[in-house]
Amino acid sequence: MNESRANAPQSRNKNSLNLRSLLMGFLSLVFGGTAMLEAQLSFGKEFSGREYAGPLIDAHNHWNGSRDAKQVASLMRMHNVVAVVFMPRAYGSKLNSSDLPTTDEDTLTALLPYRGIFFPTVGMQLPFLTDSDWGASDKRLETLYIETERKLATGDFYGIGEVIVRHYPYFKHPSVPEGGKNMDVRKSLDSEHVRRLAQIAGKYEVPLLFHMEGEPSLVAGAEKVFTENPKTTFIWSHMCGRISATELSRLLSSHSNLLCDMAGMTNTGPTGYGFAIGRDYPERSGWPQAFSWTHIIESNGEYFPEVKDLILTFPNRFLGVGMDTAHGPLPSRVFLERLQRFRLLLGTLPLDIAQKLGCSNAKAVWKINVDCQR
Repeated sequence: MNESRANAPQSRNKNSLNLRSLLMGFLSLVFGGTAMLEAQLSFGKEFSGREYAGPLIDAHNHWNGSRDAKQVASLMRMHNVVAVVFMPRAYGSKLNSSDLPTTDEDTLTALLPYRGIFFPTVGMQLPFLTDSDWGASDKRLETLYIETERKLATGDFYGIGEVIVRHYPYFKHPSVPEGGKNMDVRKSLDSEHVRRLAQIAGKYEVPLLFHMEGEPSLVAGAEKVFTENPKTTFIWSHMCGRISATELSRLLSSHSNLLCDMAGMTNTGPTGYGFAIGRDYPERSGWPQAFSWTHIIESNGEYFPEVKDLILTFPNRFLGVGMDTAHGPLPSRVFLERLQRFRLLLGTLPLDIAQKLGCSNAKAVWKINVDCQR
C-alpha cells in the first residue's frame, strides 16, 4: 500500500475555545435543556489544533418519529455539516414517545422544509423483513419492490437503505431500553430479495446501502451479488462490516462498485464500534459483539496504520463521516463526540484526501448538490 504520500498542510480549526463556548451556549438557549448545554460545552475540550475544519456530509444517519427537523438542521449548520443522508427507521414502538417509528412518507414530509440539507432514502428497516423469507415469493416483498420503484421515480429519494442483512443484537444495553428481535437479524446478501433491490437501485442509478457484519461465511455470497450487478453501487456500512484491512483491500480491488462507509466507527464510547460488552480489550474490539473477523479503525483520533494505508490507496472508496444515531431524538452529546472524533481523524490525512472522505465522495455517490469547498 502507498506509504509515500506526505501529509499536506491541514485545514485548522481557528476558532478559540472561548468563542466556541459562546456559540455552543447560544445554541443551548435556542434548543433549551441542560443536556444540550452540557453536550455543547463539552464539545471542543480535547481539540488539538489539527482537526479538519472543512464542510462535512453525514453520509449515514437515521430518521425516526421522535426527531425535530428544525433542531437537527440548526445543529448541522452550527457545525458545518452541509448535508445529511437520513434513512427512515420503522423499528421502534408507538407506545414509546422517545423512540417512535416512522415511514418513508412521514420522513419526506418532515425533511421537506430542509430540502438541500437533508436527503432521505427509501427505508428498509422494516419489521416484517426480519421475519420474511428473502428467497421465497412473498406478496409483502413484491409490494415493497413496487413501492420502492414508485418512490425512486419521484426523485425525492436518493437511494435504498439501510438494508439490514446481518446485525448483532444490542443485548440489554441501557442505551437501547427496548432492544427486540429487530436488533438480531440473520440474513444473507446472497438472496433473491437483495438481488431485486440491487436491480432497482441500478435501474434508477442510486446506491444501495446495507449493514452486514463481515462474517466469512457471508462475504463470499456478497461478492456474487456485487459481480452480478456491476451497474449498482453498493455501500457497505461500518467499514465494510469491520473486516480486516487485508480482506478489504482485496474486495475493493476486485469490485469497483463497492464503497465503505465509516458510520459510527469512532472509538468514543460508551457505545459504538470501539467497545464490546464484557470485553477486556475495548481499544480493538467491536460493539456490541467482537469476533476474530471484527476490526475497528482508530484509537484516540488516529487511524490504525493499516487503515490509513488503505485510505491512501483507495481514497475514492470511503465515506468517512457517518453519525449513525438511530434511536430517539438526536442525541446531541453522542453526535458532537462523534463529530469531533471524525474531524480529528480527517485531520491526520492529506488535505485533498480529507476533503474526499469528509464530503466529496459522499456528494458524488449520493448525487447531492452541496458545496464541499467552502
